[in-house]
Amino acid sequence: MRKIQIFLLCFLIFLMFVSCGFHGSTTKKGDAEDILGDILSSFRITDGNVYSNRPLSEYPLTDALLARMFPERGDTEDLFCVRSAAVYFSKRFCENEIIVFELYDISGRDKIVSLLQKRANKKENAVVLSDGVYVYLICTDRNAEISHYLKP
Repeated sequence: MRKIQIFLLCFLIFLMFVSCGFHGSTTKKGDAEDILGDILSSFRITDGNVYSNRPLSEYPLTDALLARMFPERGDTEDLFCVRSAAVYFSKRFCENEIIVFELYDISGRDKIVSLLQKRANKKENAVVLSDGVYVYLICTDRNAEISHYLKP
């Protein structure tokens, strides 16, 4: 009888995690492309391309593309603290964009947040978030849902 009670208790705890929307992605981190891929698949966003600085990426995130994204002189110099970067651009004629930067450590986070905030200010519906060594710019019609998903 005791084993059945323990089994039922464990099963109820499991159901609580599932019903409360437990997201494993917020506890397991990877490089920026892994995290961006997790966001895109979780929210079924498939109408764009992912540019990444990961070696042999299908769409490389080049210095020229970064310079166009951050045109203010010297802004790209702030990216020295970025370990990995991935950017989603929608192929539709809209401003949908998600940027994920993984930093080496949190010492450069304020500069990256400021850099992404400058970009966000040029968009109609963009938010900038940070969590440890990760900094995000989210500009979609599902900002609140994605922001909630990324919170630890």
